[in-house]
Amino acid sequence: MDASKIKPALADITAEQDPTIKSLKMASLCSALWAERGVELVVVGGSAIEILTDGAYASGDLDMCHSTKTTLPGSERQEVMGLLGAKGGPRNWQVAGMYVDVLGR
Repeated sequence: MDASKIKPALADITAEQDPTIKSLKMASLCSALWAERGVELVVVGGSAIEILTDGAYASGDLDMCHSTKTTLPGSERQEVMGLLGAKGGPRNWQVAGMYVDVLGR
């Protein structure tokens, strides 16, 4: 995914006022970027509950795990999340005004 698609997606996520929709949009963007490298991500934990309850439960961050055996080395994780301007890593990042945790399998 090139910067011409990432930049407007990030602007949309940053502007989103509904935290559940914001998480859904971020999960979609992260999933697309990681999938390009052969890693399928799924939303888990409190984030999954938040989405399933339409925001009745608020987790405060976005938790995702690999659903594939494939993983990325730390440097490649940093590279992928760097495309989003994310700060932190190699497991927890701050991006577009929210926290994103990409956990193991």
